[in-house]
Amino acid sequence: MSLPPDIKRTYFQNRFTGDELVRLLAEGRPFVLENVGAVDPTTEACRDTLAARGLRCRVDDRRRAVTASRDILPFLAWPIIAAMAIYETMRALAHRRRHPDPDVVIVKQAQSLDFRFRKRKAQPAAQ
Repeated sequence: MSLPPDIKRTYFQNRFTGDELVRLLAEGRPFVLENVGAVDPTTEACRDTLAARGLRCRVDDRRRAVTASRDILPFLAWPIIAAMAIYETMRALAHRRRHPDPDVVIVKQAQSLDFRFRKRKAQPAAQ
């Protein structure tokens, strides 16, 4: 039975080998990799594998986002909250401007990586 395209599969890094990860990257379907012990080296290895296939990657780091620490927000004054939100928004926009139109977006979280493959429109044939 095949899953609908909008449902991501979840895999656990501690349950399979590096060859299986390369196979998942080659398939080009979105997935989430959980239980990642070393997020940064795994991200770099995946980025290198995808680059070897000719795919452009953008890595979004969501581990240190201000929105992840909402438990402190009620204790801050609203101008500080607004300034923090503006800073995070501007930082995200600058990052996206430096890495426009990627083939793959890798979202780093605390102990997981979310791989989002983008569909490409067919290039018109040269005449």
